[in-house]
Amino acid sequence: MTAKEYLSEITRIDRRIDRRLTLRQEYWDKATKATSCPSFTPKAKGNHSPIEYFVAKIIDLEKEIDREVDALVDRRRAAQRVIESIPDHRYRDILELRYLHGAKWEIVMEDMHYERSRIYELHGLALKAFQKKADETGLLTVV
Repeated sequence: MTAKEYLSEITRIDRRIDRRLTLRQEYWDKATKATSCPSFTPKAKGNHSPIEYFVAKIIDLEKEIDREVDALVDRRRAAQRVIESIPDHRYRDILELRYLHGAKWEIVMEDMHYERSRIYELHGLALKAFQKKADETGLLTVV
């Protein structure tokens, strides 16, 4: 696994959690609606009430969210340890802003006061520095 793949997975996990949280809220809204509207019936199999159906969905989703949050926390901690070991503060700043805080490139450029081409150049160097430090610790081979 490359440094960029490893770090990008942090953003992907974070987005999956956000989607599941949105879905959980939708289920909650439907469950609330089901209790106030007796004629409402979801497309569920079996003889479950609408409330039971949505509560079961919410419980399953909560388990998925918990697993994803655990994975996100573990990956962020490991990435943070590697980033902190990189000597160049510019590389650390780019990696933290982009991957740990999910900042868009425009925000990274503004925060660091560099032009786009320079940020991209530093980003490439930062990824190489991350890769080197991660290889030293075995981080990317364990994943």
